[in-house]
Amino acid sequence: MRVLLKSLAAGPGGCLAPGEHEVPAELGRSLVAGGYAVAVEVRKPEAPAEPVPVVETAEAPRRGERAEAMARKGRRGR
Repeated sequence: MRVLLKSLAAGPGGCLAPGEHEVPAELGRSLVAGGYAVAVEVRKPEAPAEPVPVVETAEAPRRGERAEAMARKGRRGR
């Protein structure tokens, strides 16, 4: 069960800081009944109606870009 803790919950089983946590159903119900937590509705992500096709494209490098990408000669060993 997913709950949103309003305050710190600590006990022999561990410690939970305020915030959203996944806890066993029995513990979650008792926390909600005591007013220490609020039940969080779990929403499943909606699947897109149709998958979007992936189109891959490539461009040839421009003249200036290729020259800059190449290593300069005579600069090795410095």
